[in-house]
Amino acid sequence: MKASVIICTRNRAQSLDRTLRSLTLMRKPAEGEWEIILVDNGSTDATPQVVASYESRLPIRRVVETTPGLSNARNKGVDEAKGDFIAWTDDDVEVNEDWLSAYLEAIETNPNAVVLGGKIIPSLDEPSTDWFRRNLNRLGELAAHRDFGDQPLRLAPADGIEPFGANFAIRLSTQRKFRYDPNLGVEPGNERRGEEIDVISRALANGGEGIWVPKSQVKHYITQARQTESYVQAYYTSQGHSIALNEYDSKAITVFGGPASIWLKAWIYGAGRKLLRPLSEGLWVRSMIGHSVQTARLRVWRAGGKIPAA
Repeated sequence: MKASVIICTRNRAQSLDRTLRSLTLMRKPAEGEWEIILVDNGSTDATPQVVASYESRLPIRRVVETTPGLSNARNKGVDEAKGDFIAWTDDDVEVNEDWLSAYLEAIETNPNAVVLGGKIIPSLDEPSTDWFRRNLNRLGELAAHRDFGDQPLRLAPADGIEPFGANFAIRLSTQRKFRYDPNLGVEPGNERRGEEIDVISRALANGGEGIWVPKSQVKHYITQARQTESYVQAYYTSQGHSIALNEYDSKAITVFGGPASIWLKAWIYGAGRKLLRPLSEGLWVRSMIGHSVQTARLRVWRAGGKIPAA
């Protein structure tokens, strides 16, 4: 079998339906050459019914991972996969017509490739939030925006040229060697992210070759609930937690429990968040992001290298 498409989901039946519908419209491998594994990580909505409605149109099967957490769900999919390559995508996207075929063609022409990545284009659910839409280029990580152009190139995580979890492919043998860290990945009560970046970085650092595949593209939908100040702050707070957990040093010199440099950045960004909105919306957004990240870093440092209880 050439490819296993894996989608992890939890209580997103409506957006999952949109994703599966797009898979029916793409150029598909021959029967028996691919599969879709839907990993249900504890859904209590209509997810089973949505999956069942596609069983006559797609080679799909639903498996259940009862342990909460995206990394646990991803590892379940890895255990179930039968394809030579895994193509990962999310339950809130639409794939384009060439999404899977472009990966398979790239794999054929790049036999040393172990990781491949494609475009992720954000799309705002309407009615969109005006300030969010105007500053979408500043919110690229939250929107999972990935676009390194229309020409194939080599992935280079050190230079920021790496795919995101909504659209990448990886050789099964490599994926089973580099599994997802359960300490990373979104789960109830823990928004620590980056489980896919961790895997991709380790795989490429091990000598694997990474390829950018521009013809493989997904449209990532941003719900209205994510187009809010509170969601932006929560997202970048989780990013700050992740940074601090990696950098914390109990022997470091601190001021009131945190490095002086982080205190200074938190103060500067905090002032900008309060004062800049009427003067420069773009700088206000940057300040809101920076303040969320830096104050989250401080909380972890002051809690002794742990994410403090909310």
